[in-house]
Amino acid sequence: MPNRFPDADGDQPISYQALVPHLVQQILLVASPYDSFILEEEGRFSDRLLSQYQELDLAGTPSFEHVASAKDALTQLRGESYDLVITTPHVRDMTPQELGREIVRRHPGTPVVLLTYDRTDAQSWTVAERDLRGIDGVFLWTGDPRLLLAIVKSVEDKKNVDHDTRHGQVRVIVVVEDSPAYYSSFLPIIYAELLEQVRTLLADRLNERDRTYRMRARPKILLARSFEEGRRLFMQYRDNVLGIISDIRFPRRGALDPRAGIRLVELVRAEYPDLPVLLQSREREHQAQAEELGVGFIDKNSPDLLRELSKFMRHNFGFGPFLFRSSPNGEVLRRAHNVQEMFEALVEIEAESLSYHASRNHVSNWLMARGEFPLAQALRPKQVGDFADVEEMRSFAVERFSEFLERRQRGQVTDFRASADPLRRDFLRLGRGSMGGKGRSIAFLSHLKAKSGRRKEWEERWPDLRIIVPRTVVVCTEVFDRFVARNELRERAMEATSDEEVANLFLDQPLDHALLSDLATYLRDVRYPLAVRSSSLLEDSEFQPLAGLYRTYLLPNCAAEDTVRIEQLSRAVRLVFASTFYQDARTAMEAASLRVEEEKMAVVIQRLVGRRFGRRFYPHFSGVAQSHNFYPMGHLKPEDGIATVALGLGHTVVTSGQGYRFSPSHPQISPHMSTTDAALRNSQRTFFALDLGEPDVEVGLDEAGNLLPLGLDEAESDGTLALVGATYVADDDRIYDSLRHQGSRLVNFAGVLKHDRFPLAPALEELVAMCEEGMGTPCELEFAVAILEDGEPSQLAALQLRPLVAQGRDRLIDLPAVGDRPRLLAGPALGNGVVEGIRDVVYLHPERFDVGCTEEVAQAVARLNERLAHAHRPYLLAGPGRWGTADRFLGVPVSWGQVSAAKVIVELALADGRIEPSQGSHFFHNITSLRIGYFSLDVRQEGQEIDLEYLESLEAVDEEGALRHVELPEPAEAWVDGRSGEGVVVRGEGGGR
Repeated sequence: MPNRFPDADGDQPISYQALVPHLVQQILLVASPYDSFILEEEGRFSDRLLSQYQELDLAGTPSFEHVASAKDALTQLRGESYDLVITTPHVRDMTPQELGREIVRRHPGTPVVLLTYDRTDAQSWTVAERDLRGIDGVFLWTGDPRLLLAIVKSVEDKKNVDHDTRHGQVRVIVVVEDSPAYYSSFLPIIYAELLEQVRTLLADRLNERDRTYRMRARPKILLARSFEEGRRLFMQYRDNVLGIISDIRFPRRGALDPRAGIRLVELVRAEYPDLPVLLQSREREHQAQAEELGVGFIDKNSPDLLRELSKFMRHNFGFGPFLFRSSPNGEVLRRAHNVQEMFEALVEIEAESLSYHASRNHVSNWLMARGEFPLAQALRPKQVGDFADVEEMRSFAVERFSEFLERRQRGQVTDFRASADPLRRDFLRLGRGSMGGKGRSIAFLSHLKAKSGRRKEWEERWPDLRIIVPRTVVVCTEVFDRFVARNELRERAMEATSDEEVANLFLDQPLDHALLSDLATYLRDVRYPLAVRSSSLLEDSEFQPLAGLYRTYLLPNCAAEDTVRIEQLSRAVRLVFASTFYQDARTAMEAASLRVEEEKMAVVIQRLVGRRFGRRFYPHFSGVAQSHNFYPMGHLKPEDGIATVALGLGHTVVTSGQGYRFSPSHPQISPHMSTTDAALRNSQRTFFALDLGEPDVEVGLDEAGNLLPLGLDEAESDGTLALVGATYVADDDRIYDSLRHQGSRLVNFAGVLKHDRFPLAPALEELVAMCEEGMGTPCELEFAVAILEDGEPSQLAALQLRPLVAQGRDRLIDLPAVGDRPRLLAGPALGNGVVEGIRDVVYLHPERFDVGCTEEVAQAVARLNERLAHAHRPYLLAGPGRWGTADRFLGVPVSWGQVSAAKVIVELALADGRIEPSQGSHFFHNITSLRIGYFSLDVRQEGQEIDLEYLESLEAVDEEGALRHVELPEPAEAWVDGRSGEGVVVRGEGGGR
């Protein structure tokens, strides 16, 4: 006998078992192994889906089949039936459009969704601009795993809406938005609100069968990308529409209509005056029109856009508690979180409030959103005028609720559920939510290494070496969400005027007791030094890297008292949380058109690789390896890759890019140290170690506060310099690859790379090749090496992994096409594409540049950058030396946030020689990943030029010493050809002297 729920009067039963006949149970993922790993494992996607599906509809979690090429996808589809195909841009042998069209031809009705990482590319994937036949939806991946759930559920909603609205009176939310970047951000929010509603209902449900039926009745979300599609959906489901969320500017009659949303609202309100509607727009002037129409309005430029969207849904769609008022903006008189509390409120609430809500069907709408259709349908047909007075109406409603609650309780048994203790593993996760950028990269590394099958081969080839991924714990983003929400820190942090104020706000609040208990259990058996690293949603992704923007703390973890160690770890976690809201992070996110509220922070707690030498702890050497060399020299090729390695902690490399550079494919070639003078000039002279001499140190705002900057003499006394060091003997004017001579010590890694005393080059070459193959894109690997004692095998630790944007992967750029337009500059460049609309140039004149004043210049650049960023004016930044260096004598030591609005960055050779681009630094990674045009010029070389005379002829908008800000008469354009590695910046037409 089918399971049915009677309506409030006991007859005309409604079947819930028949709801949601189409489920996405088989998904074909067409992606590189790295993309596959992210989509399947981010936040343990399968585990999260399992729990969420149990809460929503008790269907089985979708299973994934993965293929890495279009050919394999079509073969797989021929033999199996799939409910959804998800493809990414990194697919071999077909474009996504070609694959989609072929699937439509061979397997009609199979939905195909494209998931892209590129915000700019996603924006161009619109019906109005590109043929999307075969692609049912385009989404922008920002690192939030909830988007995957939203994609799956949106496909199901589209398939089930006709059936479920007819047979179960299921509600519908119509969303009208043509920008993939926007709907990829807020569709997960809408589905998250539904899920939160489900969780609220679970506490009010009595058993699993009750949950099963009710969860199938959640509202459907239907996405429209044009006026015509939005109108069609509303008209088709108008008796079931719960509300509408709409942009204002979107296609109408095949062209963008700046008032399309207004027209749609007018159509809707003509039939349903009280239907909840929310308009969204970048233009604030539309707010007045929204108020005239009596609908909600959200400014798309608002930093709180997603929070305001969530608030509107809770207040207007029946999500969250019911708020009793006497007027639209009146005081909240009472709240009802569930049906029982609603019943109690209806008995006592003031007559004026009851009349207000009843006249607008607010109670029945609230019940509909919760899937309480029988009760809602019993109330909805009744009008206030059907009763003699408000008290008669109250008696009717109370009686209906009383019957419903009595019937629901009859014969039911309430479930009790408890959670299991976490398992002890090499890779642990605490809490739910995403692992963030670093967390997923480490998880992928561990997964890739385990699945590669190369471990035995490596151990046979290098018996004295172990390639490892250090033991890691990830505190997931839900912990951050709870911590921030519980203490109302997001709003307070956004209002703070300094990083120190933000840090203190977070340090003033304790972590959850449950999290502290888990961390204490972890530390009970862990007494080695720890690295506590940021792992945000947007960090280290391919096109939204934010590399090095947040905090990393190294903890000695050797205090005698456990309470001290727990407090150190707790403070480090809270300070990493706090760094989400530091000024540099906020500035960089604004420049990347991201919202701080979209960002969520996970925290990686990782074993620090190295050895103890007295009070010092550090690896023998560490660095960064890239599978693609953006600036190959001599006989080296881009695909040979590049590595930068330094003695001691990797702080040396990732903050400044300093170290010894070599290609793992050709380790004996190092152009930047090819002569004695070059070796003396470029050699590492200092290194960093963790200070273990103060085990009770308080963790504070300065992440480098417990790092020791040391000279090479300390490394020599520790015995670590012998493997990588050399000696310059002045009398011979010669460098010897050992420490047996008297003379100046330097670091050239000859013992490792020339004399094979450690297999760094071949091991890195193999490891990076494995990672690139798995990711399906060029990649960057951070690593550390520790030579252990007592015959233990040495360790090459893979610390984290991130994708790189290699050259020439987008549109083809034809530099000759610029013709004879006057050039502002030309020469070697990194990137690919055209940057238009450059009206401002900020530059340092090389002849007036004083390397002793670079810190003051950095502050002046930061002020100009902030001004131009707020004015939304992308600019060209040029100057001598290396931008973003940690050594102020090699260039201007700006942070990323201080130049975040620059769209073209130019580095000019210093008077005493060319500065090598810092390919291993976080600063450089952000440049490449955010597709900023990047030039490195030596005007003494043929074909390299910058027209300083022209810039000097322009009147300065702002001038401070050698730093000038000028405005061009006409916008300039930067053209960069990723194939040749060359670029030009041309002045606009009419932009003569």
